[in-house]
Formats: sequence, structure tokens, C-alpha cells
Amino acid sequence: MTIDEAVTRIKSATAGTNKSKPVADELIADLCDALWNAAEYPQIQLLREHLPFFHERAITAGFHAWRKLRGLHLHYPRWANPFIGGPMALAARVSPEIATAPLTFFDPANDGRWSPPHPKVVAYLASIANQSLRDSMALYSLIKSSLGDQPLYCRLSSYAVPIRKLMDENGLSSVHDIDPDDLLLRVSERTAGSTLTLNQQSAIVLGWNTLANAFLEYGECLSEPQRQDIARFFLRPVQKRYRMHRSRPSIVVRDSARRSVKAKTDVVHTQFHKLRFMAKIRCNQAARLYQAVESASETVAANSLPLPYYFSYDETVATESGRPVQQRVLLTLWDAASLWDHAVEKGHSTGAEARKRQVGRFAPERRRLFAEYRGTEAIGSPLTAPFWFLDLYSNDVFTDRKTADTKSRRDRFFKQHGYASRNVWEQMAGLLKPMRRNISTNMRFLEREHGYRFLYHESIYATSLFAHMVIRVQTISGARIGEVQQVAQNSECIKQLVNVGPKAGSRWVLRMIPKGRKERADYFIDEDTKNVLTEVVSFQRRITQTKKLPVVRHQSTRYGPDRYLLQWNGLGLDQASLNTALRFLLHGAILDSSGNCVHMTTHLLRHGFATEMASMKVPVEVIAKILHQRHLEVTQYYSQPTRQQVMDAAELLFVERIDVAAEAVRSPDEIGRMLREAEGQIGALTEVIGGTCVVSNLCPAKFACIGCAGNAPDPERRYQIETKRSWALEQITWAHREQLAAEERQMRRVVQDCELLLEEMSLIERAREDQAQQISIHQEEPHGGK
Repeated sequence: MTIDEAVTRIKSATAGTNKSKPVADELIADLCDALWNAAEYPQIQLLREHLPFFHERAITAGFHAWRKLRGLHLHYPRWANPFIGGPMALAARVSPEIATAPLTFFDPANDGRWSPPHPKVVAYLASIANQSLRDSMALYSLIKSSLGDQPLYCRLSSYAVPIRKLMDENGLSSVHDIDPDDLLLRVSERTAGSTLTLNQQSAIVLGWNTLANAFLEYGECLSEPQRQDIARFFLRPVQKRYRMHRSRPSIVVRDSARRSVKAKTDVVHTQFHKLRFMAKIRCNQAARLYQAVESASETVAANSLPLPYYFSYDETVATESGRPVQQRVLLTLWDAASLWDHAVEKGHSTGAEARKRQVGRFAPERRRLFAEYRGTEAIGSPLTAPFWFLDLYSNDVFTDRKTADTKSRRDRFFKQHGYASRNVWEQMAGLLKPMRRNISTNMRFLEREHGYRFLYHESIYATSLFAHMVIRVQTISGARIGEVQQVAQNSECIKQLVNVGPKAGSRWVLRMIPKGRKERADYFIDEDTKNVLTEVVSFQRRITQTKKLPVVRHQSTRYGPDRYLLQWNGLGLDQASLNTALRFLLHGAILDSSGNCVHMTTHLLRHGFATEMASMKVPVEVIAKILHQRHLEVTQYYSQPTRQQVMDAAELLFVERIDVAAEAVRSPDEIGRMLREAEGQIGALTEVIGGTCVVSNLCPAKFACIGCAGNAPDPERRYQIETKRSWALEQITWAHREQLAAEERQMRRVVQDCELLLEEMSLIERAREDQAQQISIHQEEPHGGK
């Protein structure tokens, strides 16, 4: 059935009916199938373009039924359609020589040795308008299909876009008209390529060489007749590379980027203790909001109370300055019906028919409650500490709205706070902005016209909790964000060791696969980080209503589906969403010397960890070992690799318990030797002065545990640090008397490190007290007006 036939059939079957009455599922399914077979992307908006005489609600149910029948996720991609992302779709869009290219998936003699490019890559290739560029990029994709979808997709976009810009700028109809020795040289000298960004100008030569070399290597594997047939799709290699080295724009861009990153890293790594503290107290504040709204919702449901429901709760916020602030948070609960009625009173009307018939979002069985934030009142002192994220919502940081007013307001906000990027903060669907479009219409009206604030309490807490987990794991272990994404409710990922060491204690280890490796490696964390993992698991179990978390896909195809902790709405969180969560939680917490917000990224946390190690004069080989970097060999060892983590076994239900004492009997050559070597040494099974060592491989600080980034402070050992500081002060007096300047400087550094560690212990204590708060809900009388 064609698209026109499906549309005609729907018109005939619904003649004379209400435009809002749902169209039969099978009729909508016929139209969706016709679009699907025509290499279209069936979505509600596309259906409405073909059925403009119907209201959206008449189409929605049938579309969802078709999508469910096809086994498609709510947010299924375009390339899920094989007519868009399948190999045959690619063959139809390229020249015949490429559609039969030897030693590729299209080789008629292919016996399974060569795989097709990922559908995502195929869909991107099909979007390239210029035939010559599409052919060359398609051939490269077929040659390099083993790279995987994400690396190959990133390469294609970084190569094709600047080449297309150069072709348009110089009026070239074919990519083979480009003389790389002339045009690329002029780009390097900044006399051409004005439409390219600075990064594209610096990378174009490298990208061109990568493509040309790939084609040359491919050509060497072909027979002469095969090579002659396919060679016209190869790019011309650069012959006079030495001329381009004089400008070296890539070096200029690289050095500039490194200086920028270094400047931010210098700010971040010196504030690691403050960063962790701010993340903790803000996550606590989001948790109290979540608990309050959930408790009030349960009260309303249990007692059948009318809405709106006005309530408040009291809290004490542990501020950065050290002064606790007591305050009262004022909230109101609404549902779709009460919110609609209130919006109508204020002059807004939409969905009157559905409201009257109590269907759709107004149906009692689909009732959802929403929280309105009415403000924060001081208790005792005049100071308050409102939610840190309010101005993010007020300035549409998460909204990709195209209006001039929205963009202007967002740009002013970014400029005011010193954010270099002006892009909308990416987020996964359902996080930070989860409300349905028709419900949020009333909300947006009340927010814009009457100053209301609606808080998405569940997703705010989820985002804060996910960001807190990332911060704890990265600043304690130095793990990459791709490795943090692997933390799963899986016995192979999180293990507990019992009967370890001379005190027969319990130790925990996260085991993830480092970048570029195939085997799992150890990442060591402290007890506070373990508690954050526990909190994430408990929250996810509450949301999913399951003891075991759902199995979801990882962002990278290198890792199989698993019960990943960082997931939402059935999807594993991607790195863009986690970076947004990080900036959300730490907005305004870390400022540079100019008072601007530091644009936080997960890579910056890892960079800061490495910088902290480097500032202690740790050799680069040692840093590489600690951070699981494969390209630098370890040349010096200060102690044998050991294991360490203090975690409470009763609080995590998803790990595999291993009795190390028993395993030592069964496998003395492995775990038994590890135990004997670990006892009494400095390393990841040892308690050190003032805290716990979480360095997994060897001692980076040469046993100077105070001041080491691998020492996770324990406030209960404050006396150890105070004793050390007192001793160092005595040594300063003695060294000054003996005129030993070097010794005096060293002892002063010890005193500074002690004071910093004591400060962090104080922050940890305040954060724990802040988390231990118990809130109670106070019902209030209805308020007039708002």
C-alpha cells in the first residue's frame, strides 16, 4: 500500500466523524507501514502532515500501537528503519562500483568476513547531498566498518563537513576537483577556508591524510583490475606535506586548548574537597525535596485530600561558608485537573473537552501530581539558601526553544556566569524536563504570565544523585566517565572481599574495563563513595519497582547490555547527559579567579585528579598506571599492586561476597600471595594516617599520605592528623633554630597539608550531619491569588 492509498483509506473510513476522535489503530498502522516502506521516519508530526484535518489526539494512540507492534522504543532513531539504515539503502545511494566494492560487505564473494556499516552510519551517509563526497565517504565506511558505529560516525562527520564547506566555498562540484597541495596549503596559511571553524581548519589536513592513506592501503590489497575500477573514488594524497608544516595550525589550536583546560584544571584540582562537599550537600537538599513531595503525595492519596494541597517542610542547609541556615520550603501539589482549573481562572483555556469528559490526562486512573515551589522563608536568622538550580530553569538552559527572547535570555545568563559555551545543555529524555507537552502548556502559561515555578522533583533528585555518583567515583579513583558508566548491579563489576588483612576486615572493589583494554581492572573507592552507590541503587529500585535493576544498553557497543546504575527510563545515560548533570549539580559552586563559573566536565574531574598527582611530583609512568592508561609503561614500583576499599556488606544487595581467607586456601598462588604481600604495606589494602588509601597499584606519594590525592579522609581519625601537625610545628621550630631552610620548608608543607585535610574532615562531618536530617511535612491553609 502506498502513502496516498493509506491516506485515502483513512479519509474514507472517518468521513463525517469528529476530528479529535481516535482513528482506528489498523488504519494508522497502514499509513505508518507505507511511510516505513518509503524510507520515511514515522512520527506523529509526519503523520499530521499527511493528515492535517485530524487533531493530534486522533493519531497518537494508533501511532503508539504501531510502534509497540514493531517493537520500537518510544525514542527510536531514524536508522531503525532498514529502508533508511540498512545495507541495501546504502547500495541504492552510491555508485554501482561501490555497491559491489571488493573486500567489503558488498563484495559478491563476501562469506561473512566483512560486516556492513552501522545503520546510524548509513543514515548519515545518505544525508550527504554531493554524490562524489557521498561515494568517497561510503567507501571509507565500508573499508573501516570494523571500527564500530560511534568512532566511525564521529570520523565521518569530522571529515565530511569541512570538505563540503571547502567545496561550497570554492565552487567545486566534485571532491576530486580538490587539489590538496594547493587548497589545503591555503587553508593552513589562513588564506582559504573562511567558512571553517578554527578546529576544522587545523584538522582538515590530518583528516584528508587519514582518508587518502586508508584508500591507498585498501588499493594495495586489490588486484590491478579491481583497483582500476574503484580508484576513481580515492582522494588525491597530499604530496608536499613539508610546506604545510610551516603554519601547523593544529599545533596552535592544540596548545590553545591545552592552556584553556589547564587553567580550569588548576581551579578544580585545588578545590577537590570543596567540590565533593558541595556535591554532597546539594544532593542532600534535592533528596529532602524529593522526600517531602513524595510524602505529601502519599498523604493526599491516603486521605483523598482535595487539590491544590499547600504544605511546607523545614530544613537546615550546610552552606559553603560553614554557617548552617535554617529555613522553610513552601510547596503546593497539583494534578492535571486542578492545574487546568486554576489556569482557566487566570485566563488560559485548552483541553476543555477532555477536562469535561475526564479522559486522557484528566482520567482518574492516570492521575499524576506536580509540585509548585512557592518560595523559601527564613527561620531565626534572615538568611536563606534557596535551591541552587532555580536560575537554570528561569533562563531556559535545558530548553531548545528557538524564539529570540529565549535565546537572548539564555545567552545573557551564560555570559553573566562566565560559561564559554552558548549551547543548550543536553539531557536525556525524562531528565530535568519530563512533563508531557499538553500538561506543561498550562504550566508554561502560569510560569510565564504569573511567575509560578514548577519543580520536577523526581528528575531533579535523579540528576543530582547521578552527578554525585560520577563526582565521587572520579575524584576518588580518577576513572574515565566511560568507566563510571560501566558500574552495574553485577557480581563481575562490584565485588566484596571479606577476611582481608591483619584485622580480617571487609574490602570492596569496582571492576571495570579501561579504555583500550579487554579485561577488567580494579578501581578503589572509600566508604562515602560506597554509600553513594547504595543510594543510587535504592532510588533506582524504588523508581523501577524491582529488586534487580532493568537491563539496558550501554552507550558504547564495546560493552553489552547490563544492569547499569546510571540509567533512566530504560536507557543507559550517555556522556552528554552526565556532563549536563555534573554542571547542574555544581552550577556556581566552583568559580575561577574572575568569579566566573567553571564549565565542568567529567574529563575535567579526571584531569584534575591527574594534576593533583603530578603536583606531588609523581612520575608520569606511575600516574599512567593509577589511571589505567595503556600507552605509558610503568618503570618504577614503590610497592606491589594491592586491593583496598572499605564498604559495608549489609548495605549493598547486588554484589558477590568472596571469602578471601577461604579463597586463599583454594588458590594460594593468587589471592593467598596477595594477602601476604598486602599486610603491613602502603597500598590499597592498608589504613593510612588520617584515612584510607584508595590507590590501586602503588604508592604515588612515596608514603607521604598526608596531602596525597589517594588518601580518602576519615573524620574519626582527626586526632592522627592533629598529632602529625603538632609534630611538624615542633620540627619547624627546631629546623629554624638549626638554620635548615629546606627542612623548614618541607615541614611547613606538611602543616599546610594537615590543615587542608582537617578542613576536608570538617566538611565531611557537616555533610553527614546534613544528610542525617529528618524532615516533617506541615500542611498549610490555602493561599489566595497564586
